[in-house]
Amino acid sequence: MPIVEGRPLAEWPEKTDVRVSRVRTHDPEKLRYLASVRLVPGSELTITNRSPFNGPAHVTCARNSFVLSSELAGELYVEHL
Repeated sequence: MPIVEGRPLAEWPEKTDVRVSRVRTHDPEKLRYLASVRLVPGSELTITNRSPFNGPAHVTCARNSFVLSSELAGELYVEHL
């Protein structure tokens, strides 16, 4: 298995530009959602804001802004651009 760089999106600070390197879930519903918002390996995004107390991450990807739960942000591995 190839080594994939990156850390969970949940660990990155605000105002960081990153690229999705891996999705660590086998849940079909989560995978469909991530594909529908174009958060797939190779996608570039910006973490625009993070809510306190393990709250959601606010991101922008392909000119679309949306919010990811802390659970989903923990399963989305990214690397710094």
